[in-house]
Amino acid sequence: MSRRTAVAPVVIVAGLVVSGAAAAQDTASADPWMAIPEPVMIEHLTVSRCEEPLSGPLSHVDPVRGVLSPAATLYAIPCTAGASRPTYRLYVHEIGEIEGVHPIPLAVYTEAYGWQGTALLRGVEWDAEAERLVAEGPRGTDGRIGVGIWSWGDFRLKMERFSLVDDAGTAERIYPPAE
Repeated sequence: MSRRTAVAPVVIVAGLVVSGAAAAQDTASADPWMAIPEPVMIEHLTVSRCEEPLSGPLSHVDPVRGVLSPAATLYAIPCTAGASRPTYRLYVHEIGEIEGVHPIPLAVYTEAYGWQGTALLRGVEWDAEAERLVAEGPRGTDGRIGVGIWSWGDFRLKMERFSLVDDAGTAERIYPPAE
């Protein structure tokens, strides 16, 4: 099956449901696009206004997946091909009594605009061992990039730390405020 075919939501569902959980895990390890559930792909492809995930500039970029709890999984799906790195949109897919897909905007800080919410992040990584999300916000007018760390708890991503980092790697902690 080609990667382009694998993105079609009906094919993903058919592959995951018909083949069973064990086969789905084997397929997902070979192709991370196969681990994305149909509702998440429908949300991403129809609501997000992102580029086609397997288009030329994004064809080499895999989604990021993080298990938040037995009932909630985080998905970061490539959205736009940036000048230096792609951006991702984040979604939490919940199963069980309160099933659904929730787009996740996160707070970021820039000198020009202060705190704001954004749904587009770069450099998204899920640290499964620490159960933390690390991501970059937009580059500010001063040239620094906001880097945040969020952890999952109480049914939400909670900011642990946010810093502005310059090209030399010098970081100024913005949150929590320095004491």
